[in-house]
Amino acid sequence: MAMEARPQVFINHGGNDLSDYFVRELATALRDQGFNVFIGSDERGARRGIKYIFRAIESSDVALVIFSDMYAASEWCLHEAVRIYDRHREGKLVLVPIYYRVSKEDVNMFQGRFGECFVKTLKTRGINGHPFADIWKTNVNLICTEPGFTSKDFCNIDVIFMVAMVHWVKRRLRSRNLPSDIDMFIPKQLEAQEGFGKELLYVSIAALLALLFHNFFGFH
Repeated sequence: MAMEARPQVFINHGGNDLSDYFVRELATALRDQGFNVFIGSDERGARRGIKYIFRAIESSDVALVIFSDMYAASEWCLHEAVRIYDRHREGKLVLVPIYYRVSKEDVNMFQGRFGECFVKTLKTRGINGHPFADIWKTNVNLICTEPGFTSKDFCNIDVIFMVAMVHWVKRRLRSRNLPSDIDMFIPKQLEAQEGFGKELLYVSIAALLALLFHNFFGFH
């Protein structure tokens, strides 16, 4: 009897920025949970070609589009995102936008460092004549309409952020008919407490989740 193929997660991110270490740890956690993981930036570095990466997107079940400040500095990254959204629109791929230490507003409006990187990318062929400028902008805007995760909602604590995403991907792929219930994994705002009590609460929650993450995923 043939073994069932492991579900595949495609990770689309800029590479060589603050999100890179986070992506490596996230990929390891997903693999430890039995998923195949394909990181687009690895294949760009290996010079395999965009068609090879597109085939990987087409064979994936979930795509995580990880926006960061420097995401738009890579043309290939933007091209990947277009193919990802096409597959999502066709109903063949689950798309999850992730805003890693960048706001959804800055991404959607091309503001701040994210917008600066996008303009710099366009200047490689002349800012007023880049053939993909409108396609990329429209595609990013469309991706921003999808429910997703923002690191700020998890106090920018990577380990907590990672746990939520891995748990959601695991639940979504192993129960294919479930709705895209991302909201249930986003923590509610903690009630404000005075002084040391508030700080202790945050530290305690972070320590508990880090311990659970260590025991559950075997991280060291």
